[in-house]
Amino acid sequence: AHPAAQTPLQHALFDIPKQPHQGGASTLANAGFGLGSTFNTRTGASYRFIADLGSPDSMHSITWPGQSGHPGSTHYADQVGPYLADDYFDTLSEGDDAESTSFIKLVPEA
Repeated sequence: AHPAAQTPLQHALFDIPKQPHQGGASTLANAGFGLGSTFNTRTGASYRFIADLGSPDSMHSITWPGQSGHPGSTHYADQVGPYLADDYFDTLSEGDDAESTSFIKLVPEA
């Protein structure tokens, strides 16, 4: 259940269906559960990042549950399946042939 959900409508919007997965407190697939209860996960990593320091252009990452925090977005929970399958996405770095990124500088009015 999503921690911000308080009403049935909020649960319908925010909750991601429960799915089994591996992990534990002493594994790379970090996941926490209450002692003396079921093994239902209560906590876990929201972002996983793998980098080969000898090859900085070879980086991989994944975000739980997706890239958007808006439940109406197609990216709200689009990484749940790959996350549970231990799949990762290539992460572009400065040396990659990535399109340039635009930046907007916000300056408050005096």
